Amino acid sequence: MKHTPALQEKYLTVLLSLLFPLLLFGQPDVKMHVEGSLQLDKVGSPLGRLILNTVSPEDPGRYGILFSNNTLAPFLGDDIGDQSFNFYSKWGKDRTFDAVVNIHGKANDTWGNALSLSHDGNNGKISTDVGHIVLDPANSNVGINMADPSTKLHVAGDKLRLSSPADTNKYIQFRTDGNALDLDVSGGDLYVNVGNVLALGLGSTQVGVGTDAPTEELDVDGNMRIRSVGSGAFQSGLSLSSNGVLTTQTSDRRLKENISGIDQPLPKALALRGVTYQWKNDAKKESRIGLIAQEVEEILPEVVFTNSTDGYKGVRYQEIVALLIEALKEQDISIDKLKMDIHSNRQENEQLKARLNKIEGQLGDLSVAKYQYR
Repeated sequence: MKHTPALQEKYLTVLLSLLFPLLLFGQPDVKMHVEGSLQLDKVGSPLGRLILNTVSPEDPGRYGILFSNNTLAPFLGDDIGDQSFNFYSKWGKDRTFDAVVNIHGKANDTWGNALSLSHDGNNGKISTDVGHIVLDPANSNVGINMADPSTKLHVAGDKLRLSSPADTNKYIQFRTDGNALDLDVSGGDLYVNVGNVLALGLGSTQVGVGTDAPTEELDVDGNMRIRSVGSGAFQSGLSLSSNGVLTTQTSDRRLKENISGIDQPLPKALALRGVTYQWKNDAKKESRIGLIAQEVEEILPEVVFTNSTDGYKGVRYQEIVALLIEALKEQDISIDKLKMDIHSNRQENEQLKARLNKIEGQLGDLSVAKYQYR
């Protein structure tokens, strides 16, 4: 009697339905009980062979499923809903041991290394021969070489590296020796975006805050705050250049051109008005002294600037020193002239006094002579 492929497939289905309860549950009272190996061949072809083994020549006493003459060995469902393939240490709700699935790779005279999937009843574990990954679903944590991860990603090791998929020579790496944490970046720049930008231009050791294109060692686009500064000796003052670069207060002749004297320094200095004031945003309302930028701008616009960020005006107080020096010199000239005038007037007074005394003497002599004549 010739069996059609459809009939053979039906026989195979019936056979598997009888066989799997035996292999999975170990029940001797099933409909079919086979002692030994069972081989199922693909219909009409010697390829695609499935062998159910009860013993192994290299490791006797263990069950095994061998897929022979086939590079594709799928486990299939019937596609009428989500499929679940479950592995248990035994069939039953009460189990003492974990169910472990080991996936082995190539080997030579050894069982070789394996990727192991297991679950201890609380956490899932993906293990290899050198470490494991622990999935903690209760806390949504993942541990690498860490059996009890305490954060979303907990790595027990001295390095953590993220590489570019296109070029593994470009990477960011966290490294620790147990005492300090280092951040290594190779082959490119580091950008940190958290609402704004922190850029490390590693090619030229430049750092940008608020900008991804730093042009100086530290390039800050925005306000910079230093909460506390210790006291100590200083070597030079700092200034902000016209393009926002922080520099020392350079006054080298080699950097200047169109040098000329200050016109009418004394009248300008006398026109400036010093005031006392309090900052509106100063909670302590401390009294300060200074100038009003708008008033100074009318007299000495060269020392007044406007902040391009917020439009407020400021005064470069250090430049007013040059005006005061020249005003002092001009005033000193005036004082010297007054001194000379006073000295000249004093000499004239002495001369006038001498002449007056002489005249008075002559008048006295005339009075005596007139009296004698009578």
